[in-house]
Amino acid sequence: MKGQEVEVSVADLLAGVIPGFQAVSVSQPVAGKADLVADINGRCVAIAVKSVRTSVVEDVIGRLAIAAIQAGHHAGAIAAIPLAVVVVPSVGRKTVAAARDFMSSYMPGGAWALVDRAGNASVSIPALAIDIDRSVFRVERTQAGRTSVSLFSDLNRWLLKILLLAEVPKDLWGGPRQAVLSNPDLGCVAGVSPEMVRRFVTAFQDRDLLRQTSEGLRLVRRSELLELWRADETLTTRPAVPVRRLIAGSGSVLDMAGLPGFTDLAVVAGFEACRHLGLLHTFAPQQAEVYVTVPVSEAMRRFGLERCSPSDADIWLLPTRRSRSIQGGRLIVEGIPVVDAFQAALDVLRHPARGREQSDYIVNEVLKLGGDD
Repeated sequence: MKGQEVEVSVADLLAGVIPGFQAVSVSQPVAGKADLVADINGRCVAIAVKSVRTSVVEDVIGRLAIAAIQAGHHAGAIAAIPLAVVVVPSVGRKTVAAARDFMSSYMPGGAWALVDRAGNASVSIPALAIDIDRSVFRVERTQAGRTSVSLFSDLNRWLLKILLLAEVPKDLWGGPRQAVLSNPDLGCVAGVSPEMVRRFVTAFQDRDLLRQTSEGLRLVRRSELLELWRADETLTTRPAVPVRRLIAGSGSVLDMAGLPGFTDLAVVAGFEACRHLGLLHTFAPQQAEVYVTVPVSEAMRRFGLERCSPSDADIWLLPTRRSRSIQGGRLIVEGIPVVDAFQAALDVLRHPARGREQSDYIVNEVLKLGGDD
C-alpha cells in the first residue's frame, strides 16, 4: 500500500479498534521503511501493511508472513514492537483462525492484525496484552479468482523457475536456459500448452509481478514475488518419513544413488542438497531428505527400505506432487540427483531454527535474485 493511503486509511481503522492507538510522525531514515509508526499506551509500534483483493486464506497468510518479516526489520531500527497488518475485503472466522495458527506456529509472540474497511478487525499484540476480535458490520465476500488458490502450483513454479533462473550458473540450475520473448516461447521451452501459459501469465500480470517488455517476458518486483513464494512454501506440509535400508549397504545417499531407478524417482532435497551443491552456510541438521515422485510405500518397496524411528533413520523420504518443478531443474552431482539451488532454498524453510538464514544466503548472496526490476 502507498504511504498516504497507509497513514490515513489504516491508521484510522486501527485507531477505531485498538485503545490508546495514535499514529505518530517519524522521519523515514529513523523509521526505516515502516509503513506506519504508532504509539500505543506509551509503547512505540512499527507497522508493516499489506493488502489482498480477495479473502482467500492462502493469499492472506502469504501477505501476513511478508508483513511480519518486514515489520520485524523495521522495528529493530527504532526499538519498537513490530506489528504485521493485512487489509482484507472481509474479516472472516476461517481467515482469522488460519492467521492465529500460522503466527503461533511460525512466529510465536508476533503481533498481527487483520482489518477490513468496514471496521471489522482481529488484533493480537502479545507484548501489550492486546487480543481483540471486533465484528461491527457484515461485508459481502469478494469471489476469489480461479488463480488465487494455485498461484504457486507445480506448473506455475516450473514456469517461474524458467523465467527466474535462466542466467543462473549451470552448476546451480539444470533446467532450460533459452530466452523467452513471448507466451509461445514459454510454452515451447517449458513443454506446456498455450492455455496453461495464458493462465499463468494472466495470474502474475494481474498482480504486477510479470510484464511483457521489449526484451521478452520479465518478472518484476522480484523481492515481493520471492517473499510470497517462500511464504507459500512455509505453509506446505510435507511429512518426512524416516526410513533405513533393509539389506546390506550404508544407507547413505551416495550408496542409494546406485540403486536401479533411484535417479529417475528420487532427488536429494533441503540441507543435504546444499551440502552436495557446496552451498551450506549455517549449522544444518543431520537429516538427509529425499523427494520421491511415487508413493512412499512404493519407494520403500523399490529401494529396499523400511520405516523406522527418527534416531535409526538413514534418510527421510518426502512425498511430493510437484514433480515437474522439482525434477525439471535437478542436477547430477557425482552421480547423485540433487534439486536446483533455488529449490534447496525453498526446502530448508521447513527447518525453523536456521532455515531462513540458509535460504536468504542462497537467494541473495549466491543466486542474487533479490533485486527488483
